[in-house]
Amino acid sequence: MSGRGKIKRIIEKEINNDFKSAIKKECGLDVFKRSIKIEWAEKVDKDTYLNKEGDLVIKLSYSDDKNQSRSFAKALMFYLEETFIPEAKPFIGNDVHQGCKLTLAKEVTFKKDTESYRHFLALYLSPLLLTDHNLELLMNKLDVLSQRGIFRSIMLRELYILCDKGVLPKSEMRKEVKDFVEFLWNICDKKNYVATHGAEPPLSFISKYIKMAIVLVKRRITPNINMHIVAVEYAFNDGASNVYVTGWGEDNIGYIKRVVGQVAEKGFKKTCETKYSAIFDDSIKEGICYLINR
Repeated sequence: MSGRGKIKRIIEKEINNDFKSAIKKECGLDVFKRSIKIEWAEKVDKDTYLNKEGDLVIKLSYSDDKNQSRSFAKALMFYLEETFIPEAKPFIGNDVHQGCKLTLAKEVTFKKDTESYRHFLALYLSPLLLTDHNLELLMNKLDVLSQRGIFRSIMLRELYILCDKGVLPKSEMRKEVKDFVEFLWNICDKKNYVATHGAEPPLSFISKYIKMAIVLVKRRITPNINMHIVAVEYAFNDGASNVYVTGWGEDNIGYIKRVVGQVAEKGFKKTCETKYSAIFDDSIKEGICYLINR
């Protein structure tokens, strides 16, 4: 197989199989519906087009065939630009839409290899942040949500659901989405929030369009399972449509599963399970998140 053929095969597999399947598993939703095909061209006059099968064809220049990492970074960004919930922009705003795409690309390239990550930074992220301070502030917050594991398991899912409510997009939705990002950020930045407000950040976000709550399970702090069940019941009674039961730590995972098991015995539905890694200053802890519905 030629060098171009090998790069084409690897990129298609990593995006069509690895990336798409991971997102579907972690969000519990088919966020990315199209597959990609890589096409090499001597001159690229148009980066992407749809073939008759509905695949997104990404055209890469012959000059990229010597660098697999650069080719991957470019193909991934072209793919995200065209396929990341394109109908979501009017609902969530261009800035949050852009921030989500960049956060996904940052996660994927960082995990893949140093060279892919370096090319993503040089070609895309760094130039954008140099000229857009607001995007830089947003990316700082989304980075923390990503590190704590709730960017994919909670935020992306809620944004996807928001766009599927069958209502027309309004400016108040975009304001609500920004408030929602701030809500999630405050939970992740609990120490500073407490120092500023003198109380812990709220764990429920009941607004006009987004209605959700988080039950954060910490066995050492709340060893009584019934208290977590009561928290789930209270969240639904308070108006939540989605309740996320989550936590991290090897000694906590089994306890969280017991909590969710007993929640299910109360008649609630365990809709989705997501496993993630939560990154803290001094450690990485395995986490788990369950979406609970009535």
